[in-house]
Amino acid sequence: MGGADMNCNKRTYQELAKLLEDFGITGISNELIESLEQQLTEFPPEALDSMNKMALLLTAISTGRYDFQTGVWKPTSDNVYSFDIEALDSGNMYEVLFQGLSSIAGDQLQISDVRQDDGENYYDRKVHFTVDGTEHCFRAEFGGDWYDTKVLDELNKILEEKGSLYRLWFMTDGYQQVIVFFCKEDWAHRFTEKTGCALVSNTN
Repeated sequence: MGGADMNCNKRTYQELAKLLEDFGITGISNELIESLEQQLTEFPPEALDSMNKMALLLTAISTGRYDFQTGVWKPTSDNVYSFDIEALDSGNMYEVLFQGLSSIAGDQLQISDVRQDDGENYYDRKVHFTVDGTEHCFRAEFGGDWYDTKVLDELNKILEEKGSLYRLWFMTDGYQQVIVFFCKEDWAHRFTEKTGCALVSNTN
């Protein structure tokens, strides 16, 4: 099953979940699959052509849970992480993002001391963080509650400088969701080949 020419939308969610098992992404419940199948029946037929069922499935298992009262985010997967580029809480959005990325990267990319400085103007945002004792500063291009996804490029640059063979590889759902994997290049290429979902390691 699968292949570069595979159309995910012609597969059931059960079939897609089985395919993900080959990549170590497990634990997808029957309840979730049934819920996603039900959602499909609620979309207008013309909307289905622009949707990617694999992206919807990955998003459902990897967005994590955010408690608005405590500001605490908890992961729901240790293999894949997804986030909406329009953040839920702009005040600590990059802290949550880095928590999500760290949750799939393990010891390879441990980020600490995250401090978001929004400055006085819309485009003044700076994000300070530490990796392996080295402090870094990322100047975000956008303000408000929108992520600057070039932060993924910055983190991949740090990984390269560390000599790691792992990178952040990602895809989108065609809208506002970014789905991130932490893997080696051959894993990313194999995923692309088997699922038909292209993974990239830079935002250009």
